[in-house]
Amino acid sequence: DCPSKNNGGDLGIFSRGEMVKPFEQAAFTQEKNAIGPVVETNYGYHIIQVLEHLSPKTMSPDETTKAKIAAYLQQQKQQEIFEDLIKKLRAKANIVVYQN
Repeated sequence: DCPSKNNGGDLGIFSRGEMVKPFEQAAFTQEKNAIGPVVETNYGYHIIQVLEHLSPKTMSPDETTKAKIAAYLQQQKQQEIFEDLIKKLRAKANIVVYQN
């Protein structure tokens, strides 16, 4: 009675990190074509049959992905530089707090 019922329960191909932990652990440790034990998740109870294991493969990132990675790394580097600058300025500063 889950959303995949229209496909006969077939979830298609999925990667690690896409499913909840108990389901993922059962699916990725189960032998091909074997019907596994009942797995309980927050979504209910599941009986899993793995029809195929695909080998991991390396993919080349496209230009959009490369740009996102570069922007992320640049932001991290800027954050490090900013934090170092703040530390140096605090070390040199003479801060006096007057209380009423």
